[in-house]
Order: sequence, then structure tokens, then C-alpha cells
Amino acid sequence: MPKMKELYQNLESIQKTSVLLDVRTAEEFAAGHIEGSVNISHDLLGPQHLEQLKNAPHLHVYCRRGGRAGYACEVLQSMGINNFTGYFEDGMEVWMDSGFPVQKS
Repeated sequence: MPKMKELYQNLESIQKTSVLLDVRTAEEFAAGHIEGSVNISHDLLGPQHLEQLKNAPHLHVYCRRGGRAGYACEVLQSMGINNFTGYFEDGMEVWMDSGFPVQKS
């Protein structure tokens, strides 16, 4: 599984070729997220997002600690979406604790 530190180190190139999918709640997302991320809460992820997500060259999925991101990857696979690189097992909590930049909305 990729780590958030790797994402930070490669963020500029990843953002050019990928979609960062934040599967936390809208409230968590508003409190702080990685710039350029798309927010779809893991419990709302479904067929209505198929077109939006299947056309992304690559998906990088994250949540607070990794659990919801893992679940979201299973949901994506069940919808036939396999363009994700996996999920970040350490999540946004580590990103924020590391002092990496966050955007608030």
C-alpha cells in the first residue's frame, strides 16, 4: 500500500495524471483535505459516480486512517472500476500530523 509521505513527495506529478478521491464525510473534507481532491463519502459511493470515476486515468483513494478507503476500493471494483492504484493505508490523519498542506472549504 502506498503511504501518504509518498503521495506528498510525488503530489505534483500525481495531480497531473490522477484523481485524488477522498472518501471521508463532507464535514471531514471541509475541515481539511489535499488540494485538488474530489470528495465522495464512502457510504454514498455508487453507480451514480460510475461515469465520473471510470474516465479518470488513475484514482488514488484516501480517508482518515485507511479503513474507509479500503472499503471504497472494494465498492469501486464491484462497479467495474479498476483504475485505482490502491488506497493509502495511513490516511489523512498522518498527512495532517506530518504538517503537509491542507485546503479547507
